[in-house]
Amino acid sequence: MLPLPHYYHVKSHTSSSNYLKLQSQHLPDLNVAPPFEFDGPGDQWSAETLLISALTSSYLRSFKALAKNATLNWIDIDCLSKGILDCTENTTQFVKIKHIILLKINNDTSEKEALSLLKKADEMCFISQSLKCKIELDCNIAVV
Repeated sequence: MLPLPHYYHVKSHTSSSNYLKLQSQHLPDLNVAPPFEFDGPGDQWSAETLLISALTSSYLRSFKALAKNATLNWIDIDCLSKGILDCTENTTQFVKIKHIILLKINNDTSEKEALSLLKKADEMCFISQSLKCKIELDCNIAVV
């Protein structure tokens, strides 16, 4: 990892259509549109789904780093993240995000250690720590 601070840049462009184009150096362009819930087409990534995906991917990367450091013997992990956007104090904001996690481990791996790392991943996830909404974990471990 490079020393902090890190800087990230995204260029956005839109016209009178519903679509926006996001660009960042060395990455493919990404079309973004309002979700169906905001009268958008619902067929593109939206700011809302991008925020949830940023959180999910950062959480999973945090888990992978912890698991590697702890030499946890795991097979794979799935995470379904569900965000609730609501109006509170006259502001529309995410009020809760729930990660439903399924971690598959070998039968020689400690379920207790695996669960501990799943919880610690949320604590060390810098996207989780940057958000003010409640983040809930529903951790499920399958021994295969």
